[in-house]
Amino acid sequence: MARRYPRTAAAFARAIEQGSARADDDRMAVQQALMDYLHLSQETAAVVTLDHFGTGPPDTIQIQRVAGHMLAAGSCGSAWMPGP
Repeated sequence: MARRYPRTAAAFARAIEQGSARADDDRMAVQQALMDYLHLSQETAAVVTLDHFGTGPPDTIQIQRVAGHMLAAGSCGSAWMPGP
């Protein structure tokens, strides 16, 4: 899909990078987003553990590994397998 829609893919990557940076810098903004969009209580939002989502070039080996596990588990079809 990225080859077909390169500008959309680039915009998505920028949004992920910006969101990740903001989440790293502003825990209160994350808590507010959890309350606003997921309708979590303030108490629950305050104790949610946040993972760090890497930015930059994707780890294609890791993506392939996860996709292979998903395929084996029946979670996705072969059409969703990333290319080599």
